[in-house]
Amino acid sequence: MITIKNEYLKIEVNDIGAELKSLVSKNNVSYLHDSNPYYWNKTSPILFPIIGKLKDGKTIIENKEYVIPGHGFIKNQDFVLLEQKENKIILLNEYNNETLQMYPYKYKFIVSYELIGTILKVTNTVENIDNKKIYFNLGAHPAFSTKLYENDNISNYRIVFEKEETFDSPLVMSDATLNFENVSRNYYKIKEISLSKDIFSIDTIIIPNVKSQKVWLLNNDNKGIMLEFDGFPTFCIWSLYNKEAPFVCLEPWYGNNDHHNSKHIFLEKDNLIKLDISQKFEISYSISIIE
Repeated sequence: MITIKNEYLKIEVNDIGAELKSLVSKNNVSYLHDSNPYYWNKTSPILFPIIGKLKDGKTIIENKEYVIPGHGFIKNQDFVLLEQKENKIILLNEYNNETLQMYPYKYKFIVSYELIGTILKVTNTVENIDNKKIYFNLGAHPAFSTKLYENDNISNYRIVFEKEETFDSPLVMSDATLNFENVSRNYYKIKEISLSKDIFSIDTIIIPNVKSQKVWLLNNDNKGIMLEFDGFPTFCIWSLYNKEAPFVCLEPWYGNNDHHNSKHIFLEKDNLIKLDISQKFEISYSISIIE
């Protein structure tokens, strides 16, 4: 585990998946889910080169069938530490024989975590080091605590959007593919969503073409976090439905699960990012604490 801190924040990052495991303020408030496997054994996995599930767990790339695990494989890959300063770390994963069995593209994946006052900035950079174009989706999956303070629970929290949102959340099928023709819930001109485990009876709340680039997760005392995710076209909200979990995931996505009627063609996936030879793609999100 790699630790960095500044006057206001301390974070811990696992070299497996370059996963953010802890975000704690100087007042000892812990802002992330603790990975308790009774609820969910992750904290903030990076999603690459797919988001969500593939239909039947497989996809076809360059006329060959590949099996890629849900939310991709980068979350289980070893990263090496490229640079460490007092307030910033940079980690690297490169394609290898294992990844080529799942995904036939050669890439470098660089993750940086930087503390700037009361803000944590997370930047993901993908570089094409292949001799052909490469394609991928990319997302974040941070799980924020809804028990920041002793008497908190998920029902004390609400999500506040920067802009008014109107959207149809697609139906999440039993195989975790998405049916955009069969809407699971409509939201009309909303600025807030009050949280409870019951709202996750539809699984994930998915906002395609999200207008907001900032959201706030706040308790009844207006304490919590602001998440800024400029450039991500989709935003999702997820927690458990079968039990009241002490967290909610706020997920900026560049892509999404396969459609329920997918023909398994990778290049037909939504919001694929395309990189020409030697090109880089960089995208960031930031977490600001509010105490």
